[in-house]
Amino acid sequence: HRRLRAQAPEHCHLFEVICGEKTIGVLYNFAHETRILNYQSGFKLENDNKLTPGFVAHALACQYYSDEGFDVYDMLAGDADYKERLGVQREPMTSFVLRRPTTRNRVRVAIKRLRRRFS
Repeated sequence: HRRLRAQAPEHCHLFEVICGEKTIGVLYNFAHETRILNYQSGFKLENDNKLTPGFVAHALACQYYSDEGFDVYDMLAGDADYKERLGVQREPMTSFVLRRPTTRNRVRVAIKRLRRRFS
């Protein structure tokens, strides 16, 4: 993070959401061309599940970045209810894993196949 901030500070954004005098959320975002990529976040934990600092933080960030001229607020990989409530999936995310052809990795793959087969 320090190296990235030193080399490209305009691409690293900390978006802080304050309610009254308390920080309720912080989003760590990257800017790339006309996209904002939400990388990491932290939110104030609440006992009342009606209080949703994460949802509020992302909604405010979406509005802010839209007002600043960005086209996309990308929440990246992972399924979560709040992501579905805040927007729509525009692009599928594909991932893959490359492994060296070692005996250990062959055994891992065989075990995973067996687990899927008998699940």
